[in-house]
Amino acid sequence: MFSTIAHEKIDEHGFNSDIIETCLAHGEQNKVKAAYNRTNKIKYF
Repeated sequence: MFSTIAHEKIDEHGFNSDIIETCLAHGEQNKVKAAYNRTNKIKYF
């Protein structure tokens, strides 16, 4: 539910899909992106 609402309101809050999914602590599904992600925590702020 959070993901759906957050994606619907991207124009209001300004966070992109990657940030929304990080908030949900989802693992990266894209194998190429996962291979290059060397950090345990992503800092957006």
